[in-house]
This record gives sequence, structure tokens and C-alpha cells, in this order.
Amino acid sequence: MKEMLYAPNLVSIGVDGKTAGDYYGRLWIPYAEEAENFSGMKQLLMMLDDQYDKWNYPQRSVNYRSLVKKADETTNEEKINNKFLFVEKVNDMQQKRGKMATFVVQVKYRQRATWQGEVIWSEKDTKESFLSAWDLVKKIDKYCN
Repeated sequence: MKEMLYAPNLVSIGVDGKTAGDYYGRLWIPYAEEAENFSGMKQLLMMLDDQYDKWNYPQRSVNYRSLVKKADETTNEEKINNKFLFVEKVNDMQQKRGKMATFVVQVKYRQRATWQGEVIWSEKDTKESFLSAWDLVKKIDKYCN
């Protein structure tokens, strides 16, 4: 049975190749119409961290807090207007494939200045937990080799 995740911060990473010892590919987010290209793991991690900051989910454990909402800041409830539409978009996102490998990632927590969550290697239907962003990168590297 294929593993499927449904979470407001779910992303799919399609690794298309490796050049100069680093991976490149595409990042799919259920709220975006098009995939975003990345040209290295550092860029991918920065893109994801920026996206989690925009969503404010999961919240950083080390973050400046404010009672004043920023003008461009929206909540997850505002982003997900229709639950069924969201499930459809997540299903569609999880069907996208990288040329080398595909990973569905759910970051559950951003504690101790890093990430904790689960990653599914789509081609082999293997799910593992990761305890840091570096641990996630190591798992992606392990599966791509």
C-alpha cells in the first residue's frame, strides 16, 4: 500500500540529477501552480525554510514573536479554502516525479533551530523519520545513490 500524507505543510521534492556533487530538481507545493527549481541542497533548504516562515507552520522555536500581524502574512486557514480541493492538490502533488527520485516531506516541528519530521521515498514507498535538516539531506543522499 502506498504511503500518503495529508498535512498543510506537505511538500514533494523531485530530484532530477546530480552535478558537482550536489543535487538539483524541482519542489512542488500544493498551494503553487508550478514547481520551483532548485540547483543544490542548500538552495532547497532555504526555499523550504522561507516557505515554512510564510506559512508560519510549523512555527520556529527560536523566532521573534509579535502580537501584530504582518500585512502579507496569512494563516493556514486562509490558504486552505476547501478541504476537498486541498486533498486533490496533495494527491496531484504526490503523483509528480523526479527523474532520479521523489520525496514527500512533512516537517512536523522546527525545534532546536532545525527540523523534525517524516520523509517518504515515493519510488520504494519507504517512510523514515528525520531529526534535523541535515538528517533529511543525508537520507535523500542515501536514497539517490
